[in-house]
Amino acid sequence: MTTQQLILLSFERGYHVGWRSPQPIIDHITLLRALISMSHTTRVNKCADLIINGKLSTTALLPTAKCIEGKLKLLTIFPRLPVVGKASGVQRLLTTLTAVIHIVKYTSECVKNNGRVFVTPIINMVKLECLGVQGIKPLELPVKKGVVLKDVKEQSAIEPLGSLFEVFEMITEYRNRIDRLSGAADVFQVYGYKPRTPLWLALIGENEAVKCAIEQLEILQVLGIGGLRSRGWGKFTVIRDVSICDEDLEVLKNYLGWSIDYNYLLGFMTPGTWVDSDRSYALKITITGRAGPSHNAYKLPVLEVMDIGSLVYAKKHPQPFTLSLSNNSAVIVFNPVVLHAH
Repeated sequence: MTTQQLILLSFERGYHVGWRSPQPIIDHITLLRALISMSHTTRVNKCADLIINGKLSTTALLPTAKCIEGKLKLLTIFPRLPVVGKASGVQRLLTTLTAVIHIVKYTSECVKNNGRVFVTPIINMVKLECLGVQGIKPLELPVKKGVVLKDVKEQSAIEPLGSLFEVFEMITEYRNRIDRLSGAADVFQVYGYKPRTPLWLALIGENEAVKCAIEQLEILQVLGIGGLRSRGWGKFTVIRDVSICDEDLEVLKNYLGWSIDYNYLLGFMTPGTWVDSDRSYALKITITGRAGPSHNAYKLPVLEVMDIGSLVYAKKHPQPFTLSLSNNSAVIVFNPVVLHAH
């Protein structure tokens, strides 16, 4: 039986994920790798097997905003649609889940009528237009402090902190490394991100997989996630006494999961025969570098994946993609949660 679980996390100090330069968002592949590793460490191998076999889907760790009524509003990345004008400002925007559903529906209607969607940034607003089709009106969505909202009512109901790099604050720590030969001090810097809001995470899967993932998450919060854990980074707390806005709970109840139509990615996903590339609005990024602990690091292959926020048109339901690394001593699992609108 499939079940859903929403979890809120608060990071105490900050975290470091990514190779060479830190990234603000912890994607679901990092979380799944951490859960698999923790399951092996605690000798709950069945939990690791469930995740590796695709029985658990998760989102990336994404920000929230406060509602006036004291609840939390779930946020995500603004969809990766083409922009008329300067794109960098739009790429930093966050958006509510309710606004995402509106955007997915608008995109689906436009493309089914042989149109193409473009975004035009306006002061305190983004406008989506369906070019090439008569009769489909532009979709205008208000923007408040870097967050795209569904309507004016939602605009007055929440108090966001800002756009992507205002919510995720880059932090720097100075460290002192002693040279063993000369005794001289070698001062260096380490970088990471600290979210200024609680982060949300959705789990979907078999009852047993979700249950054991939550159990491993309870242990993981003490040990941390990402790099520099030996320096105290990556530790978090699972928040239990916070309420979520009712509209967001409705979205999670009704619109999670793949559909044969447009789907909004809440985590990285590999392309394949399942996706219609011509209809999709996907931002493709490259994953490469080294991973694992410093005493047993391994090289990652060069992977081209579709980023969080991509709007992908699925011709069929994709299967989770598992990649074995380092003589099968490590795996990467691509199994993101997605939002659909139908």
